[in-house]
Amino acid sequence: MTIIVFNAFSFILLLFIYWFRWRQFDFGFILIATYTFVSVLGVFYFVNNSFKWMIISWPYIYLFVVLMLFFRPYFINHQKFYDGFRLRNVKFLKIFSKVFIFSGFLVIFYQIPIVIENLESGEWLAIRDTLYYDDEFHLYESQIERLVKIFIQYFRLPAILALFYYLSSGKNKRYFNLVFAISIIVPSFFTAIIIAARGSLLVLLIELTIGYFIFKKNIPKKIKKYINVSAITILSIIVIFSIAVTASRFGELNQSSSLMFYFSHSFLSFNNGVADTITTYADGKYFFNYFYDNKVINFNALGSHFGTSFITFVGTLYIDFGPVGTFLIALIVPSFFNFRRNSKKYIDFADLYLYAFYLSYLINGVFVVGFSNSLDWIITILFYILLKFRKI
Repeated sequence: MTIIVFNAFSFILLLFIYWFRWRQFDFGFILIATYTFVSVLGVFYFVNNSFKWMIISWPYIYLFVVLMLFFRPYFINHQKFYDGFRLRNVKFLKIFSKVFIFSGFLVIFYQIPIVIENLESGEWLAIRDTLYYDDEFHLYESQIERLVKIFIQYFRLPAILALFYYLSSGKNKRYFNLVFAISIIVPSFFTAIIIAARGSLLVLLIELTIGYFIFKKNIPKKIKKYINVSAITILSIIVIFSIAVTASRFGELNQSSSLMFYFSHSFLSFNNGVADTITTYADGKYFFNYFYDNKVINFNALGSHFGTSFITFVGTLYIDFGPVGTFLIALIVPSFFNFRRNSKKYIDFADLYLYAFYLSYLINGVFVVGFSNSLDWIITILFYILLKFRKI
């Protein structure tokens, strides 16, 4: 119990230090606050469920140190970074936006019948079981539907950044921005309804928050009012939907404990589930799972016992590369996101995209990181290179 409290206190102390150093509600603060929130909830969850966990000290110490290494690109005041942004290829971004709008509305068209059916039934447990156990269930009915869904899945973040750039610059008519926003937000809600998933909406909310904070300084006050109203509406829908799904999947009496478990257990599971007993490692099969013929990982054979629990992104790397490999990754990878930290040159859309992608990875990584996350990284890097080539 002592180490769990100490872990939470460490994040709280770090949050206060960061605030008194910069006094900015920026991405560094949001990042630390997210992990502080989870660590504090972990204390309360452990108090009521201590019999489930055998917690030891060193995994928490290791996790804290490695997280700080991963976080370090955001431990500075980034206002100058944002102020240095210049968009050099408006035409290319406009073409991308129109393609995304077309794809988004095509996905909406394909999904409407299933969404209506699921909303009418409200049987979220049955819907989720169908996803897991019905071999005939498919997320798409044609190759066209599949392609547009893949497109909006992997390119939603740059679309969000483009949307907030348009809102801050006033370069587009109001109706275009509205249609663009619908093509970004509605398909994500529809997908969540189709598979009875809460996590995907949390990812959407995080990405929208990132886009807003990057451009908020230049967004007119009148538009900010519309954004605030929209944000409250979206958040309310997410909360209502999450409660409904939780109640259906876990029972009326267990929904509060399930939500508490959802937001609080990742640190606990890393400690008691991964680091405490793992003896061999997957050698990249978790991160690069897509590229393996045999995609099944026998976690029990590795010596882990976390089941389906969240283990943080550090936990997934730990499974693949062990404590030394994960530590080396934490030393090396963040260095690539310190680009132009001390440079007087302008940054472009490609830089913002890479910056936002890494931040999204870290924030979402406090909960769950899916198999074969390497695909996200590969597509992001390729698109980053394309944006650089197009000088956008």
